Formats: sequence, structure tokens, C-alpha cells
Amino acid sequence: MDQPQSKSWWGRNWKWFVHIGGLSSLALLLGFVALIINIVFGKTRSSDAYRQALSKVRSTLAIVTTIGSPIQDGYITSGSLNEDEASGNADLTIPISGPKGKATLYLKATKSAGAWSYSKLVVQLDQTGERINLLNGIK
Repeated sequence: MDQPQSKSWWGRNWKWFVHIGGLSSLALLLGFVALIINIVFGKTRSSDAYRQALSKVRSTLAIVTTIGSPIQDGYITSGSLNEDEASGNADLTIPISGPKGKATLYLKATKSAGAWSYSKLVVQLDQTGERINLLNGIK
């Protein structure tokens, strides 16, 4: 009687390669998307307009009292930012939070001769809907 021929190593294990290859491709794609998102949001977070606005928020007693300290900025920022060395404009919505609650920072600014001028810098508290204007004391 003839004995059945045993399958080769590839014949027995090809399914693992298909699954691992598919998962590896998916992981690479997700990693690439995460990298692009990190680059885009990183550019926004590193701008002077963004950092100056958050500094003002963190030093405003009414906001610190309401949402607590430390105040953290959210990762997902919406809006637009366009700047170079001497000029630019920013229209951003930044989620912020503290140990006691959450809020949203709205800023609109124009950069001229290397300096930012704010036309809107408002924090809206999520708990009460109250809006706090931060333009006092900042250009």
C-alpha cells in the first residue's frame, strides 16, 4: 500500500504567513497614520500662539479654580494655523482639562513682524457654559 505523501513545511504553515502578513501590514499602516497625525498636531502645539494662549490659561485664577490644576491641553486640536518667521494667522479650538473639569479654549490671532496679536482668547467651561475672556493683559 502507498503511504500518503506528507505536506511540505510551507504546505502546513502558509496560513500563518497570510495572517501575520496581513496584521503586519495593518500595523504599519496604523503606525504611518499615527506618525502623520503626530506631525500635524505637533506643529500646532509647538507654535508660539498655542503656547502663549495656554500659558495665559494656566495663570488665570478663575479657570484654575474651576477646572483645577494642573491644566492639560487635549491632543486633538481643531482649526487652522499658518505661520512663517514674520507673519501668520491662527484660528484654533483647544480642549483643556484639569482634575475638576473640562473646558475649551478658542483663540484667533494674527502674527505680524514676528509677534502674535490676539483678537479672540476665550475659555468656555463645560460645566456651566460660562465664557471667560482672557484678552486682558495679553496683546
